[in-house]
Amino acid sequence: MTTGILFVGHGTKNEQGLAEFRTLISHVARRLPSDVHIVHHSFVEFAEPTVVEGIHQCIADGATDVLLVPIFLFTAQHLKRDVPGMMAKASASHPDVTLRMTPSLGHLPAFLSVAAERLRQAGYESGSDAPVLLIGRGNKDPKAQATFEQAALRLHTEHNVSRLETAYLSGTGVRMESVLETMVKRGEREVWILPYLWFAGYLTEKLPDRVARVLRGTGVCARIASYLGVHDALVNAILDEVDKQLEHRCMNHHRCMNHQRFTIP
Repeated sequence: MTTGILFVGHGTKNEQGLAEFRTLISHVARRLPSDVHIVHHSFVEFAEPTVVEGIHQCIADGATDVLLVPIFLFTAQHLKRDVPGMMAKASASHPDVTLRMTPSLGHLPAFLSVAAERLRQAGYESGSDAPVLLIGRGNKDPKAQATFEQAALRLHTEHNVSRLETAYLSGTGVRMESVLETMVKRGEREVWILPYLWFAGYLTEKLPDRVARVLRGTGVCARIASYLGVHDALVNAILDEVDKQLEHRCMNHHRCMNHQRFTIP
């Protein structure tokens, strides 16, 4: 069996976001097991190659087993319906090839640690009395929203974010604007906004304007932290998940010797 790895991104028209995605997976690719030589990437929408094209490329390069690694924080419509549909389409042309997919990653401790780090980098002091609004991309999936809320609770309890609330930029959850308006009404003077998003894109571009429209003339100061972006802890978390799927983790001496933790400059 020859395994190929296909990294799957959401996709964006934002060039910075595409560059960040490619940078992240290039760091991961350099640390993959030495016997994995077939590595490609693809996107669900807004960019190319498509997932089906990515699968076909892995197979053309000799893969008889393709492991799709979605660079997604939560499992909603794209990972429950869209990507499986694309896998089925590709499988129809290659019935002898095994296709499988790793889970989403946003609930893992490393991601919450990076989010807390981004908040501190913006100037937030642990235990501050100012509220922190954790912003999710948003979706229509109740289970994905529940996972996001659980992640928020862990951020609150494990990283000493004393006053933490949640909201979404889209989907069926509570909208960010609604929560900000509530904060204004109850007399908050400072608000920290922490976008739980992975890469730059349309939502990160519009976030400052959306916040400003709500708070204009209220006297409330909003401080927006960075999204997750490229971080060595996230690279290592992805590697750990790939290890589990490939059954390489600590079973192959060569893999264990070469799977060194590292820091992205």
